[in-house]
Amino acid sequence: MTTLHYRGNYYIQRQQLSTKKNVELKYRRRSLNQKKKEISHVLYQLKYRGSNYHSKVTQIKEEEKSTKKDSTNLFSIARELIDAQFKLGDEELCRRLWEEVGEHEIDPERVINLMYSCSSNTSDESMTEADSRYYIHNQ
Repeated sequence: MTTLHYRGNYYIQRQQLSTKKNVELKYRRRSLNQKKKEISHVLYQLKYRGSNYHSKVTQIKEEEKSTKKDSTNLFSIARELIDAQFKLGDEELCRRLWEEVGEHEIDPERVINLMYSCSSNTSDESMTEADSRYYIHNQ
């Protein structure tokens, strides 16, 4: 029997070591890349703890994509709300900005998602990614 030492304790190995033959794995780049291309257009619907998800963040229905102007407006309002609510603590400015959200008929949950789920509120790419995740999650 072999004595094993792990985190200051000694253990006796009661089973014999396995004598399985080693399997040599081969990396076939061309095959791997071809398989990735074949499945890249597939969108799987997943369910976890009662919530629906999709396997690809980049695939969003065309009709759900907002125009660049709308996105820029949404992102600027979200940034202003972040400044007013978190940096300045100005309740009146926050109220006016939320009214502006209502006037533009923007989904308040979408703005809240941008406020809390972006890794960087100064980056348009980060905000676009967070907005895309919101769309996929709420389909």
